[in-house]
Amino acid sequence: MKEIEKTQNQTYLTPSPRRIPFLLLLRLYCGGFTNQFGWLFFGVGLIFFWIFEPITNLKSLYKFSGELDKVEGLVLSWEETNIKENNEQVYFIRYSFKLPNGQQYFGESYSTGEYLVVNSPVIVEYPKGDPSISRIEGMRTSKLGILGIFVVFFPMAGLAFIIKGLKNGRKAHRLLKWGKLTHGQLNSKVETNMKINKRPVYKLSFEFIAEDGTKYNAIAKTHLPKYLEDEKQERLVYDPTNPVNSVLLDSLPASPIIDETGNFNFASNIEIVKAITGLIVPISSLIGHGIYIYNNFLLK
Repeated sequence: MKEIEKTQNQTYLTPSPRRIPFLLLLRLYCGGFTNQFGWLFFGVGLIFFWIFEPITNLKSLYKFSGELDKVEGLVLSWEETNIKENNEQVYFIRYSFKLPNGQQYFGESYSTGEYLVVNSPVIVEYPKGDPSISRIEGMRTSKLGILGIFVVFFPMAGLAFIIKGLKNGRKAHRLLKWGKLTHGQLNSKVETNMKINKRPVYKLSFEFIAEDGTKYNAIAKTHLPKYLEDEKQERLVYDPTNPVNSVLLDSLPASPIIDETGNFNFASNIEIVKAITGLIVPISSLIGHGIYIYNNFLLK
């Protein structure tokens, strides 16, 4: 029979490395506010990105960042668009130009606050060796100017939350698998400037003594501090090689318990259901946008 690890209140934990149930891992990596908010913000943000990307034409920012060729062109027509920037009308201008070899190309440019007279000469620029994408010098290839870059902000912000959530999940996974179990005493609780669902987020610090006899602090940030204040001492696991690295069990999405075998497990069947339903948003986002990318980019 395996030797077991014992803490001060008679809780037993099997020695590391421990096997963590698969559904519990899903809850750690995909559950909790950071993960769920990140996937939701990422998925919805990408919807707006696909809607507005055609009028921002972000790829042109990359295309025109290198060396450019220039040639003389001729304005064919102009018209007002349905967009204004800073109360100034955005104009659509169509033009043509010929390369030295006589091959003719047509292009479209946009400008804010000015248009060009039909048949007036213009300087056309295009990425060196690629006249298939061009613009009138000083103009742009999309309806929206640099403000259009903000359509990238929303999915990128969501992605930042996802990455943070995955890092938190990885940390918790490693500590549950390899960490030492002990208990911490709450020694400070400070309200931060953040709020979640109109509730203030608190930073709670729990003091514990590691096996080397040194005192350390385990930190948790939550808008539901009651779950970390319902016991005189809170369970936590820490890295015995670096006790600064620790996590409170009740701060984790699944609030895992230690079962009768001395292994980490779910506290209730409700947590198992949450582990499964927590996959709905990430899977929906990946499948939905994956299908869109496949149909609109990979099939072309």
